[in-house]
Amino acid sequence: MTPDNNNSNQFSEGRRNRKGNYSTVNDNTARGAQPTKKQKRTYPKSFLVAILIIVVLSIGGIYAFFNWDTIVGNSDDKLINISGTSTPIPTAIPTSVPTMSPSPSPDPTPKPTSVATKTPPPEIVNITISAIGDIMCQQAQIDDAFNQNTLDYDFTHNFSEIAQSLQRSDLVIGSSLTTFAGADQGYSGESPYNAPDALLDALAGAGVDVLTTGNGHIFDYEWAGVERTNKKIKEAGMQTTGTYLSEQDYYEPLIIEVEGVYVAILSFTDTTNGGEKNISLNRLDYGIKYIRKSRIRDNITIARDKGADIVILCLHWGEEYTRQESKEMRETAQYALEQGADIILGTKSHMVQRARRKFQKGEDGVMREVIVAYSLGNFISSQRDTYTDSGMILNIHYQKNTITGEVKLTGSDYVPTWVSINETDNNSEKNFRVLPIGKYLNTPELFNTLPQSAKDQMQKAWNETTSMVGMDLFSTLDE
Repeated sequence: MTPDNNNSNQFSEGRRNRKGNYSTVNDNTARGAQPTKKQKRTYPKSFLVAILIIVVLSIGGIYAFFNWDTIVGNSDDKLINISGTSTPIPTAIPTSVPTMSPSPSPDPTPKPTSVATKTPPPEIVNITISAIGDIMCQQAQIDDAFNQNTLDYDFTHNFSEIAQSLQRSDLVIGSSLTTFAGADQGYSGESPYNAPDALLDALAGAGVDVLTTGNGHIFDYEWAGVERTNKKIKEAGMQTTGTYLSEQDYYEPLIIEVEGVYVAILSFTDTTNGGEKNISLNRLDYGIKYIRKSRIRDNITIARDKGADIVILCLHWGEEYTRQESKEMRETAQYALEQGADIILGTKSHMVQRARRKFQKGEDGVMREVIVAYSLGNFISSQRDTYTDSGMILNIHYQKNTITGEVKLTGSDYVPTWVSINETDNNSEKNFRVLPIGKYLNTPELFNTLPQSAKDQMQKAWNETTSMVGMDLFSTLDE
């Protein structure tokens, strides 16, 4: 067909559709275009299946990526079960998976409560240290303590009237001048000394805390006697120093904490009365400490290095049965004080000797108040000679500032004591008792219970002790 040159339109009139729009589709072969309704697009089924496979594989890959350890572990377990191997392999400790639960409704806001605060220790601490002299156990005492009904021993009555004076102290130190070698060795109130264990129970019950054993009779029953004595003292609830069962014990000073104050107690002797001949040289090297200036110095240094606030030296020294200390004792005491000792407690003479309280400058240049008691006399014995039937309880008072750590001596006093024994030839009826002299002299009801001879002896013992110790530096307690 040739175009109609007379018509300005490109398409001929005959090619319009019924709506008046032009169409390139021949009406004779196809329907005209429907502009108001689009035809729906369709995809082949194979294309949809491929898409579904891709989605499934993607989800599986993501799950495997985040749970690979669990998958591998489960597969390992299955392999183990299949192979039948009995050897276990290490597995991680299972952890519990928390389960979700409904959130509880919030509690009301708690009201503030006061928090209990720990009470700080007191800034100032006061303590009292007491010391008694030689504790002897002679044959008359052993016989007096024997109970015919129970066939056992009981020394409780020896200390029933002095216990109150001891128990008011924070720390009580005594000198045991006997061994506790056991009943199988036979009890003996003469050298060699061997006392019933019941004496230890009575001492502990009366308030004694520490017994020193470094003295002239500790080797009376050789090394076995030393071992048993130390053991029985501890079993009675007390502590001991002066003899040592190992080299480690020898170099470890006895330090006792009393209300936050650390007190070191060191024991030395100038003799073992020949008993050392029955001790092997190896054991003798660490079994006891003899008085040597260098040894005293070293022990004081060790005690201070281990934190001791107060250092006490218990010295079994000098001549027996004398009221006067020797020049050598004074020199040894002075040296010990210069090296840092605070208190020196002497025993052995069986008589009360002089006591001194003075200021001493130590090697560090610091002045401190110290005490020397050359001999505390006998605490208990069956001796009746002049000066041997009495002794004293020395009380020393200290104060510690727990903030600064400063420790200072604040006072001292003593209780003169006398051993009462019934006047009878029957040892089982002697009734040994340690009595506080001042309390009896000031309490007529008590004093008048004594026979006249006992009253005279008690008054005499008071005069002897107070004249020796004095009342200027040490006040006496009328108890």
